[in-house]
Amino acid sequence: NTHIPKICMTPDRVLPVSAERALLSRQILNGKASQSDYEDCCEMIFGADWEGLDIDDEKIRVGAEKLLHKSGVAQMEQTIISFLFEHSAAIFTSSLVADCLRQLYVLNNYLHTAKAAIEQKAAVERASHETLLERLKTELEDIKQQADGALEVFDVTT
Repeated sequence: NTHIPKICMTPDRVLPVSAERALLSRQILNGKASQSDYEDCCEMIFGADWEGLDIDDEKIRVGAEKLLHKSGVAQMEQTIISFLFEHSAAIFTSSLVADCLRQLYVLNNYLHTAKAAIEQKAAVERASHETLLERLKTELEDIKQQADGALEVFDVTT
């Protein structure tokens, strides 16, 4: 197997195609060709001196079919369709995996956002609890001082 330089591809993986030939021949075969399309197609089929030849619609149609075949586009289409058919399960599975990955990414973002919100709320609650604890300590100290003062008064009177 030889490789095409700098592409790392074997020649059997290359499909030479001529989009111009395919387009012109399909325009002729589908009956949608303009006069210019007919002239260009006739030149490709019959050569540059085609105008002096006895050419009818059937000869043009047969020539267009041959031109379409020579364009390589039909072979390329068949190769692509065959590949898609042969690999449809893998393509479908790959699509499902990609969908799952997108959903996991969305879930991951949601979870990070929720975590940040919970952490922020926890910090606010923690600060609020610390403030309440400080107030409670202060009030307990006041109550203790009042109790100690009351005990002193009670000791003095008894």
